[in-house]
Amino acid sequence: MRFSIIQPILTTAAVVCSLSAVIQPVSVSAEDSGLLLSECYVYDEAGVLTSEESVKLDELVYETAVDLQMNICVRLGANKLSSESDAREYAVADYLDRFGDEKETDGIALYLDLYGSYIDDTDYAPHDFIATHGIAQLYFTNGGDDRVSEIFSEMNPHMKRGEEDPYTAVQIFCQELKSYYEKGIPKHYYVYDNEYDQYLYLDDATNQVIWSDSKPAYAARKQTLIAFGISFLVGLVVALVAMGIIHSHYRFK
Repeated sequence: MRFSIIQPILTTAAVVCSLSAVIQPVSVSAEDSGLLLSECYVYDEAGVLTSEESVKLDELVYETAVDLQMNICVRLGANKLSSESDAREYAVADYLDRFGDEKETDGIALYLDLYGSYIDDTDYAPHDFIATHGIAQLYFTNGGDDRVSEIFSEMNPHMKRGEEDPYTAVQIFCQELKSYYEKGIPKHYYVYDNEYDQYLYLDDATNQVIWSDSKPAYAARKQTLIAFGISFLVGLVVALVAMGIIHSHYRFK
């Protein structure tokens, strides 16, 4: 069984207020996105690709990064992982080492655990991981409309234990990234980044992705409506109980 770990690099919580619509791709310049195309390639640490496959995947990852204007890196890992946190650490380290940790760097890192593909150890359970950074967190969601899980669902049939085909899996990965990018950011989706202590979301008024110390206005409005609804229900229950007590008192007096 493969364990697919999905989590933003620096974000601890992803919140969805409404998924009834999506916002089309936002135009982001290479400078604004911290794009480093020289670092957008596949690191075949496990040595499972042929020379031709390696060249083709490097080209595909590079082209996908250009199309999305986001950093993309892939690692075919050869390390024995003892826990889910190990997979996360490798994916996060790969991204940060290649692209840095500035808020302006937008991108995604894929770690595929290939350790079990070349050893006779049927007890070993591989761990895969997708990590997102910056605006990528809004396109490749892991809350509500869980797009990262869907990406893994498409890749996993090609990563069955003993039948791993990382060449095809990475191709599918890039195809899925393009597909979800074209679908746009889910409407009213936002994330909180505890590293920067800020919220990241698409502003309705300007159609620009922004970092803010406060939640977006639509999130605050929804919380207010929820609080009002809860208060109303509590008040209604209290009123009904009170009426029941009064009715009982006069009935048996």
